[in-house]
Amino acid sequence: MTRSSILSFYITTALASLPVGVFLLDGAVPGLAGVGGLSQSLTVLPYILLLITAFLGWKMHQKSIVYSTAFFLAAYIVTVTPMEGALGIYRWRAIAVAAPLTLMFIFLVGATPEGNRNHPALVASTVLPLGLLLLLIKFQGAAVRDLLNWRISQYPHWRLTDLSVIGLQLFGISIFKQKDKEVRRFCAATWVSVFPLLYLLNRLVSPGGRQNFFLSCALTFSGIGLALLYSMYRMYWHKIYLDELTELPNRRALDTAMIHLGKAYTVVMIDIDHFKKFNDTYGHHEGDNVLRFVAFHLARHTGTKAYRYGGEEFCLLYDGLRADDVYPKVEKVRESLAKRKFYIRSPKHVRARTSHRDRGKASSSAETVNVTISAGIASPNRAGMAANEVRTAADRALYQSKENGRNQVSLWLGEDVEEFNELLSSVSSS
Repeated sequence: MTRSSILSFYITTALASLPVGVFLLDGAVPGLAGVGGLSQSLTVLPYILLLITAFLGWKMHQKSIVYSTAFFLAAYIVTVTPMEGALGIYRWRAIAVAAPLTLMFIFLVGATPEGNRNHPALVASTVLPLGLLLLLIKFQGAAVRDLLNWRISQYPHWRLTDLSVIGLQLFGISIFKQKDKEVRRFCAATWVSVFPLLYLLNRLVSPGGRQNFFLSCALTFSGIGLALLYSMYRMYWHKIYLDELTELPNRRALDTAMIHLGKAYTVVMIDIDHFKKFNDTYGHHEGDNVLRFVAFHLARHTGTKAYRYGGEEFCLLYDGLRADDVYPKVEKVRESLAKRKFYIRSPKHVRARTSHRDRGKASSSAETVNVTISAGIASPNRAGMAANEVRTAADRALYQSKENGRNQVSLWLGEDVEEFNELLSSVSSS
């Protein structure tokens, strides 16, 4: 898990868990949450947040996100709607059982090959679990209510059925079925959001737990809406600013970063040597693996953020450092990459006929190649030199590296690139 993913998980958890803190504070200071007409004015906030999240999911063609958000919206409506008789209390127990199972089914259906096109299955996943439970409570009576009261645990403060905990565990396991990393992150945020929902429902079915009822419901579902909306923002950010293949920031992110550079900075342009020949020899699938291989190396060893510029080109930005300070860093990265071995994988149809044990024996004798890079380094050499001009200068230095035989680093110094590199070579050899 990347550092940004961990940070995103913590922020999502904090947003979703915010109502819990409010409830605890309300318990410590009775009546605090009921000040003025706050509870009435906040009841509309969950509608706004959840509808915005559903709209963004629809615009990004992620129907599973639309339907999961629609379920939370339906759960909010059912939670706050007055109901007579036993159905009034047991609808909260029904939501606790239906929530994790419904959300699990929605994301599992969305992960099928038909994916977002399978609207009937998504609609059924969203509506049926909670709808059937409510109908059974109303018309079948005692048997269903006994099921919703079923518990193995003996925790005195836990008053919901243990079926909700089992469903939550199954939902957590199902997250790993998601192949789309961005949807998986949203699915994880949805799973986290079930926790404050269960906390609220457990509070509502407890004796004396319905104080400040509307405010408690509004805060809980607002926290869920904020967590889901933040996850949608993260998904949008990843799709716009991250390269899908290498998971490095893309050219759009690079252009944004270059706007905020200081007066002293260095741009490094990097190109994988003989990449086209490698693609022609081993296929584009292995070419993609090489791009990931180099991207991972640059992200780990350059000491700064690496960007995928396009094709087999990458870019590094060193804010606050001049070219002569950056040169030994890039040279060290180039040397360490050249020493690493890249293992050529067997074609997929061959691997499918090979056991894991045989693959382990063959890995040591698999064909290996050395992947090398060429780099060009440039810093602004005059006041007012635009960042795009510096990037172009780094490109010229990169071209010089390729002209001189590849697998080397060149610096740009004004227009005398070739002369400076000859001087650099003489200094290095001495």
